[in-house]
Amino acid sequence: MGCYMSNFLNRALSPKREPDGSFVMALPHSPDTAGPYVDPPSDIGKFLEALEKLGGGKKLFGVGDMRTCAEFMRVWSETVGVKGRFKEITREEFIAEVAKVNEGLAREVADSRGFNAEFGWNGGKGDVFMPKDVSLFSPKSFIFMAVAISRGG
Repeated sequence: MGCYMSNFLNRALSPKREPDGSFVMALPHSPDTAGPYVDPPSDIGKFLEALEKLGGGKKLFGVGDMRTCAEFMRVWSETVGVKGRFKEITREEFIAEVAKVNEGLAREVADSRGFNAEFGWNGGKGDVFMPKDVSLFSPKSFIFMAVAISRGG
């Protein structure tokens, strides 16, 4: 399953305010690396429907949308009405910052980002379907999730 959109309500992972009033999201990977986003309360039923449409024996990646963090910050910034950007930091910098709030979360996110960089989000398996493959999600779903995050859920 993808990164929970609600994680961005957690102060350890949410975009941070800079002295100039803008916001920065800092993660240990390239700004061009696409990541999976999921909003379980609204997506789980769609995943079940997708599995039913795909038929038995198929694998489905539990993701509402795939976006780069740079794109996420662009949509978030437009939605909230403030300047925002993505900043690539080292794994060590990320763990040191997030561990101030939650060390376990810091290591889990850093490890998953490292796995993605090496193997891709599907673990290098070509037989994993995305919900969009069965026409259940649209790019607009991501924007609605960004709006919900900007309003605190």
